[in-house]
Amino acid sequence: MNNRFDTIILLVGTNPLPNFVVLNYFLKTNLNINKIYLIYSEENRQINQSGTRNYAENIQTLTKKRYHNRNLQFCFVPLSDVSSPSAINHDLNQHLKNKLSSLEVHLNYTGGTKVMGIHVYKWLAEYKHSASFSYLDARNFRIVFDKEKSFTPDLRCEVILTIDEIIELHGYIKDKKIYHEDFSKALSCFKELIENDRLKEFYNAYNRRLFTKGDNLIEKVKDISDELRNSKVKEPLISIFQAMPEEFRLYDKDGSFKEPTKNKQLKETVRFLDGGWLEQYVFDMVKKHFSFSNFHIESNIEIKKPEWGNQKFELDVVLIKGYQLIGISCTTSDRRGLCKSKGFEIFLRTRQIGGDEAKAILVTRLDEEQAKILNSELSIDTGGGESLIVLSERDLREEVFVDRIKELIK
Repeated sequence: MNNRFDTIILLVGTNPLPNFVVLNYFLKTNLNINKIYLIYSEENRQINQSGTRNYAENIQTLTKKRYHNRNLQFCFVPLSDVSSPSAINHDLNQHLKNKLSSLEVHLNYTGGTKVMGIHVYKWLAEYKHSASFSYLDARNFRIVFDKEKSFTPDLRCEVILTIDEIIELHGYIKDKKIYHEDFSKALSCFKELIENDRLKEFYNAYNRRLFTKGDNLIEKVKDISDELRNSKVKEPLISIFQAMPEEFRLYDKDGSFKEPTKNKQLKETVRFLDGGWLEQYVFDMVKKHFSFSNFHIESNIEIKKPEWGNQKFELDVVLIKGYQLIGISCTTSDRRGLCKSKGFEIFLRTRQIGGDEAKAILVTRLDEEQAKILNSELSIDTGGGESLIVLSERDLREEVFVDRIKELIK
């Protein structure tokens, strides 16, 4: 690998993550770098061209935070039409040519459009014969160098990012973390049911309708129906309630209803029963088996953009291997149609903030055959191929669950 260059050029497209990863690796391994040129597309509605200046600025902001002790100079180079070779050449001659005359230059052409990459490469190769080139291979997470036919180690072990950095890089904002009550003892009951293939016993005993008002789960004591007050439950629900902190138990040892005194108690208990237990179970499994130095794990993250107002989306569990984002969505539904909509959403959201390298996992209660069918449908309909997997109820068993994730992110 050539480490003589002091200037790096990056092509900024609509996914700034590869640029940020590449830049971090080179700054870490090459102390000579002091100039960074970010070539971006200008917004031009007449030719339906999106602007990427904001992503370039995000790269600059986050890089300066990470390398605040380095004297790094950032330069922004606009392209007026990234689909036009002549326009690209014109813009490079006007904005870049005179600045590179005495510099050792390296171009990483991973970002931007294909036309942009080809013609910036050709322009630089003709103008600067000593220039070196590379790209980030999304299949094996390594930088490949053109002339030397060499490559870096797996960058997921070299560049470690947090979910906050990835979110900020894409211009999103992370809302305050959602904290829920600790039902770890009750969760142990679910773990036992899963390992003994008895989860269906819970759903045979759990009547979801009693805990809803209209289409929503009840959250206030005043919304408790007479039918719920007069209901009784049996095992394994009795054991699950008895494992909760006393003030959150909605049923006594004999299975009769116990009126909560506060809205929070009702809301947290109902949420846990209705699917919060699965999110916590998945988070616990991921944390137990993937807490390595190059892994970052979070749960219940709400993300939005400033211009969205009150709109936001939630990621149940996020696992980051180095810089590769794996988003996990959990649903206790055993209906393929509903699971499919959840699958589309988690695939879209992980791609939005994690780029092409991102992976998505949909955790369901589908049987094995239905999960395989849905997995195939989503792979075709999203074009995601093997970057998305659907887990069935039987895949929830600890050993199987961990093996499926390891296979996905190997």
